[in-house]
Amino acid sequence: MKSKVLFLFLIAGLVSCGGDKPKNAEAVEANKETPNNFVVEIDAIYEKNDSLVFYYEVDGTVKYENPVTLKVNGSPEPQLLKVEMPKGIALENLTYTVSTNKEQLKVKITNISIKNGDKVIDGRDFKYSEYFMSDESFKWNDADKSYIVSHDNKYPPAFVGNDNLRAKLFDNVK
Repeated sequence: MKSKVLFLFLIAGLVSCGGDKPKNAEAVEANKETPNNFVVEIDAIYEKNDSLVFYYEVDGTVKYENPVTLKVNGSPEPQLLKVEMPKGIALENLTYTVSTNKEQLKVKITNISIKNGDKVIDGRDFKYSEYFMSDESFKWNDADKSYIVSHDNKYPPAFVGNDNLRAKLFDNVK
């Protein structure tokens, strides 16, 4: 009889230990890195309402057919604009259409930072100029540290990520 009771305790112990496996599996899943979740943060002054457009590159191809857009309410005060890129993508480069409103003649941008979880490409204090190229659509106004924006070119004024941004994005992909 004692051996039967001991055998039942042994079986009960094995069954209860087997019940812990799914909990352990959940813990392992929770500890895995989360997929890429890039967020672009821009500190800027847009005095007029505008719409910003972000084109991203994945697998060597710019996704022109699926841009991310952000509506901006015009204000003379600085705004923190946050743009979430599609989750799970391995962002390789970024083009930021600075303005689509032809009445927007001036924009002041002090920060373009890109975050992916706890990894950050820091563009504060105009350091974003190390990561983006601009074209003749922009003229720097040193008096108030802003851009005079021209909408007279073939394409809307935009910043395009350069090789420095590509290298930093590669380091920030999960």
